[in-house]
Amino acid sequence: MDWDFTAEQLEFQQRVRNFIVENNGPELATGISYVAGAGEDDLDLAAAQKIFRERLDAAGLLRICWPKEFGGQEASPIYEYIMRQELEAQGLEPRVGMTIISAAIGKHGTEEQKEEFLQGLLSREIRMCAGFSEPRGGSDLAGLETSAVRDGDEWVINGQKIYTTGAERADYMWCLARTDRNARKHEGISIFMVDMKSPGVTVRPLHTMGNYLTAEVFLDDVRVPHRHLIGEENRGWYLNTLSLDVERINIGAYSAFKRFLDAIVDFAKKPQPNGKPLAQDPLVRLRLGQLIVDIEMLRHLSNECVWLVMTGQVSAMVPSMAKVWSTELYYRMTSIAMQLMGPFGQLQKGSKWAMLDGEVELGYRNSPPMMFGGGANEIQRDIIASRGLGLPRSR
Repeated sequence: MDWDFTAEQLEFQQRVRNFIVENNGPELATGISYVAGAGEDDLDLAAAQKIFRERLDAAGLLRICWPKEFGGQEASPIYEYIMRQELEAQGLEPRVGMTIISAAIGKHGTEEQKEEFLQGLLSREIRMCAGFSEPRGGSDLAGLETSAVRDGDEWVINGQKIYTTGAERADYMWCLARTDRNARKHEGISIFMVDMKSPGVTVRPLHTMGNYLTAEVFLDDVRVPHRHLIGEENRGWYLNTLSLDVERINIGAYSAFKRFLDAIVDFAKKPQPNGKPLAQDPLVRLRLGQLIVDIEMLRHLSNECVWLVMTGQVSAMVPSMAKVWSTELYYRMTSIAMQLMGPFGQLQKGSKWAMLDGEVELGYRNSPPMMFGGGANEIQRDIIASRGLGLPRSR
């Protein structure tokens, strides 16, 4: 595997860096950074992200990997990877690029579905939530019980979803439902675009310890037009799995980790009330030294995920490794930062004495759920053991 960028890719990287320097002004400071501490429904955040996306588009960067029929260049995923890493290195996260949903519709949707959804999904004008987890299923997504029954030109969906982040403001749900109860567990599942304004859809917010809401969604005789069935009937599980290539590109944003570590190191170098910097403590130096080793390991895992996508290879093990490593590394980093900064690390954004503009406190609260979202780390380890090492599956 060759991690070196080509001359063309390096030129693109410099274009992104130049764009950031020219456009990351104070008017965009409210909201497009990890340290903002604002929810996704925050008006300042949404406005700032919209402005930033428009400027990316004007610079010819936003649609770099989009399909050509939607104004894109259909470039290799490595270009989106480069752009995201450069943005996140500066604390910017303006929600750009392909998602698992837009990628799936682009590959497997009908022409009518592409026309109806793809432009809005790519521009983020259509807001989505993912209806995966269910109360009785736990981490076993394939054990879903939500049903969809064909009724003429419509499907009638009944069931319940949980931990559906963004459901309270979403326009559509990417909903997995069982369409054949006689099929094996991973078969007989289909994917639907469910209009969240449909009669029978009830959203109940669930507050978390982090800075975001998730939700329960109840589906009671919800009617979905047949044209909103994505891909083939009963092939939804495989469609969803095949589209995970796009998600792999975004696993483990190591540049964001490096930026956070640099800020912690800067703090450790500053004199404390006793006149001595924390960096003089051997234990502090050991912990910070280990973190840079861990971040370098994450960089290699991230690069390998991209390499797999670019070469058309499938690996259930490497993306799972990257997910486990990145989320647990973030938890370790925020825990170490909180220990170093003490009470000051507990202050939220807006406080005069908040460390790193409140990022420590925010990250400390947000990091535990990351180890469960997107497939619990225990499940990921089981995937690594069974599919990667060939060990027997857990019972």
